[in-house]
Amino acid sequence: MSHDGEEVSKVIDLNVAILQAIQGMLELMREERQERRAQQQREVRPLQEDEGMFDLNAHERQLRGRGNVRGRGRNNLANVMKPRRMERVHEDRDGGVKLKIPPFTGTADSETYLQWERKIEHVFDCNTFSENRKMKLAIAEFTNYASEWYHYLKSERRRKEEDLIETWEELKEAMRKRFVPKHYERDLKTKLQSLRQGTKSVAKYYREMETLIGRARIQEDEEDTMSSFLGGLNQEIAHLVDRNPPYNMEDMYHYAIKIEA
Repeated sequence: MSHDGEEVSKVIDLNVAILQAIQGMLELMREERQERRAQQQREVRPLQEDEGMFDLNAHERQLRGRGNVRGRGRNNLANVMKPRRMERVHEDRDGGVKLKIPPFTGTADSETYLQWERKIEHVFDCNTFSENRKMKLAIAEFTNYASEWYHYLKSERRRKEEDLIETWEELKEAMRKRFVPKHYERDLKTKLQSLRQGTKSVAKYYREMETLIGRARIQEDEEDTMSSFLGGLNQEIAHLVDRNPPYNMEDMYHYAIKIEA
């Protein structure tokens, strides 16, 4: 009997182990299914579009209103569950941000294009759009010559069997080539090199310097920026700053402001 009892005990232990293994596999499958569902939800980007205006907060309130529906049957259950899934998608975004995508007409003025680029970059920074979504939002606001230019660009790429533009960065690069001539950045760099404080305040002088660096897309070491800033300051301020030079650009700027005051 003792031997039979040991055999029964072993069988029970084996069944328990098998059940635990099955439960572990089911739990793993459930976690993987949840992760795939979450990934699909992140890829869904339902947006309320009204003449380029997106009000995520209003869209979310509308979905909540649908979620309050009560009734019976499968159709009603689907109507209730769908808005809840949409709300979770919006929770991953910056709620309540109203976005106005500025139009672009295709102006020949480089400064006008760069202003448009900065505005649309600001809109994109406030959201979590994919690069492809950014590109489509920008193209949707092309008017007049900009629309004709983009149509021609697509046709030429197809004719040359080149890859079509698929991201905002690729579109921005193409637009810079078309609407910002190379001499524009060269002129900005020349202007930056000759920039001096003169009768301007330190604050205004530094703002002009920052603007030129940004527009010319200059990427330099902080030491080079500090050297340029110091070289353009009025001599009496530059002399005092150079006697006790700060360690970074921001400290140098504030030190020069203090001396000027």
